Amino acid sequence: MQEYNDPALNNKFKCACLPMTGDLQSINQIIRSFCDDTELSGIHSELMVATRLDSLMDAFGKKGVKSIVSTLESTPLLPEYTYKALVSLRWALKQKKANKPYGKEEQMRQLKDLYGSEQIKAEMRAKVIKKETVE
Repeated sequence: MQEYNDPALNNKFKCACLPMTGDLQSINQIIRSFCDDTELSGIHSELMVATRLDSLMDAFGKKGVKSIVSTLESTPLLPEYTYKALVSLRWALKQKKANKPYGKEEQMRQLKDLYGSEQIKAEMRAKVIKKETVE
């Protein structure tokens, strides 16, 4: 089976989706489609969220991903899942820019340390609406 890939059609799709990247409700609805998650068990269970950056870039383009990050960073309160997607997205973008690995495995290895950093702990306390459960 041959894969169909029309750059012009893909570009039209990205342009049509671009307005969603500035709308928090839309981002909350779609972000899970571009993430992998797991719940670590133990005394304190921890939701871990890794972003599939390449898929997100394919769907929304560089401009759209930048807009998603901007929208999430400028929103005062976020659901836990969306906030953790933002943390992993920022990390993956930084890694990609430095030409370093940024895939799911790399993110999952780094997330526990990221979530434990004082900066992220403080930001999470201030920015997360409530703790959610993984469905």
